[in-house]
Amino acid sequence: MFWVLQRLWSRITGSPNLRFDTALLYGWGVLMEVHPKVPTSATSGQVMVGWWLVFCMVIYTGYESALISHLTVNRASTQPPETFEDLLHADGWEWGIDSFLWTGIPLEYFTRHEDPVVMEIYRHLQIIDPLKGLKKILGGGFSLMTVKSMVTIQGSSYFGDDHGNTPFYISKKNVPIVTFFGWGFR
Repeated sequence: MFWVLQRLWSRITGSPNLRFDTALLYGWGVLMEVHPKVPTSATSGQVMVGWWLVFCMVIYTGYESALISHLTVNRASTQPPETFEDLLHADGWEWGIDSFLWTGIPLEYFTRHEDPVVMEIYRHLQIIDPLKGLKKILGGGFSLMTVKSMVTIQGSSYFGDDHGNTPFYISKKNVPIVTFFGWGFR
């Protein structure tokens, strides 16, 4: 397009004609960030080169940002388990439940549930002390079912950094075993 506009301009004004290879290499040089030393003198050519520069800037910025994000972002090869099904399908994965919770409602939930997935989770369920469970999580390949606030509080207290960041991933899908805790007072 640049070559066509320059050719038309040279016919109208009688100025020297631009060769096709010069126009092609001019555009290619702009795309590769090797700016040509002599810009065109025709207004139509200047407008075309201006838009070509904008186009090249958009393409280059998109490519560069995609490349940088691809090279700098650490992508996990697998996503952490979110559901009981994910736990069952994860190779070599173990799971446990907080020993404090292994009474009452959670015990009934697992022992009386008729869903085959929950029954399989129950068969391989380890009853473990919460702090030992958190340490086992750090070793990898282990999930602990416990109260979310316990992981937040104890995880920050024992394993967190100065900014409150912990190395634990908390599943976004909850297991509705206990709906709430409450105290009754007279």
